[in-house]
Amino acid sequence: MDDWGIRKDYLQLTAEEEAGLTSLQPLMAQHVDELVKAFYRHLLQFEDTRALLTDELIATRLKDAQKQYLLSLVTGPYDRAYMEGRLRIGEV
Repeated sequence: MDDWGIRKDYLQLTAEEEAGLTSLQPLMAQHVDELVKAFYRHLLQFEDTRALLTDELIATRLKDAQKQYLLSLVTGPYDRAYMEGRLRIGEV
């Protein structure tokens, strides 16, 4: 079994659970901007992360990336491409 098959078996994510996740798309889309704002408000409370977010262009890109990440959690499909995307995020 390849790496993808092992990971999928480990999660035991059923088709019904995948459908449940994707059914959350409208809710996530409705609230994603506020979630990202709240997350970055929290990060700005700490000196180390505040120093990383002083450049407005970088902060904007990071916020956009966070928004796309959150939306992708409920978009599916939860396939090999999805796993590879999660692994790329983990490398950064």
